[in-house]
Amino acid sequence: MKKKIYFLTTNLNIGGSERFLECLVAHLKGGNDITVGYINRNGEIGRRIERSGVNVEKSGNPLELAKTLKKNGYDCILTFLYWGHIFGRLAGRLSGTKVMAFQQAIDIWKNPFYTLIDKSTLRWCDMVVANSHAAENRLVGVEGIDRSRVRVVHNGVDFKRFDRRPDKREELRSALGIEKGRKAVICVARLHYDKGTDYLPEIARGVSDAIFVIAGDGPQRRLIENRIKKYGIERRFRLLGMREDVQDLLPACDVFLLPSREESFPQAALEAMAAGLPVIAAKVGGIGELVEDGREGILVEPGNASGYRDAVIELAGNEDRRKEYAENAYKKSRGFSSEKMFDSIDNALKEL
Repeated sequence: MKKKIYFLTTNLNIGGSERFLECLVAHLKGGNDITVGYINRNGEIGRRIERSGVNVEKSGNPLELAKTLKKNGYDCILTFLYWGHIFGRLAGRLSGTKVMAFQQAIDIWKNPFYTLIDKSTLRWCDMVVANSHAAENRLVGVEGIDRSRVRVVHNGVDFKRFDRRPDKREELRSALGIEKGRKAVICVARLHYDKGTDYLPEIARGVSDAIFVIAGDGPQRRLIENRIKKYGIERRFRLLGMREDVQDLLPACDVFLLPSREESFPQAALEAMAAGLPVIAAKVGGIGELVEDGREGILVEPGNASGYRDAVIELAGNEDRRKEYAENAYKKSRGFSSEKMFDSIDNALKEL
């Protein structure tokens, strides 16, 4: 049955949750009436959604949004990111509109005040879709929601996007200035404290025979650049900024690195596995639901730069182990298809 659905998020800039929202809008727009609202800023994701023919608008305060939901007869509101959740829950409560929240992060940044607001309004959600069991356990254990209202839907990947042809790999490696015989370690992430990207120069400092390819931008870029210069390792880095061709960059590299301080279920790591890369990541959040230490990659205690460095040296220098982990990672990724993810979300919407 066709539904009238309002999506609400904090911003529509480039980011993991925003990309997920974009994919979900593309999936649902064919059989439903969709509007996407943002609270603070529109951005590239919002402009792309608009070009696809979906209405994008700046949302008002919760009272104004509640009036919009009620006046236009929306069946449900789907919420994303912290203030999208808070505003959406209030508006849903005031208008009698069903609320489905998408929990894509662990959100360790929240202080007691923000946690209290979250906890106080979470009871107004009819359903929460968490992308990992780690996120589900936090919602239940810390924020007090009844487990019966949580559905775990792991992220999915579109495997058709990844091209593993050897000729294309060599072409991209040449364009990136990666000499034959050198290994390429790639990190795809927002350059932000939560992602642990400030560790990258320290990790690379002790790895002389690898190139570190960084695809992403964010508030830590200047810090990272300064540390790279301080250590005199400029030639080991390729700081690419925000890229829209990550699906091409990944198969051109050899190892994926994600030294996060927090994660729920990292899409970037899943995509790296789909591209056939072993993963080095932190033992945090839901990463263990995707990567088993010693099978699809190596898991390191968070904040342990020397541990990451040792893992990079091990996989860069041991071709047999790297290939074994890479093959295991590729096989594991096949259990997380976008089709499976969307089917689960469709079923959750039917329950709502």
